[in-house]
Amino acid sequence: MLTVIMDRVVIGEESLVGATAFVKTDFSCPARSMVTENPARIRRQLSDKEVAWKTRGTEEYQALVRRSLATLRTVKPLYEAQADRRRFAHSPHTP
Repeated sequence: MLTVIMDRVVIGEESLVGATAFVKTDFSCPARSMVTENPARIRRQLSDKEVAWKTRGTEEYQALVRRSLATLRTVKPLYEAQADRRRFAHSPHTP
């Protein structure tokens, strides 16, 4: 999120670039690096456990995308609020 990666940057396999990092031109890092900050720098190497955790998270996200695409359906837009539409009691947007 809000990460900027400039030109001619090489991010090694299985590396993580942190949110809001600014990765300067010509930056390079080896595989399994954790890269954070502004300007970006290599913080440390990732463990096998961390890489496995991130890989599982990515796989779950990809499965969610596939499931969403498979179940998409056309609906008619609402042009006005439904009178009987359920409201949540603790929503900050509920009047």
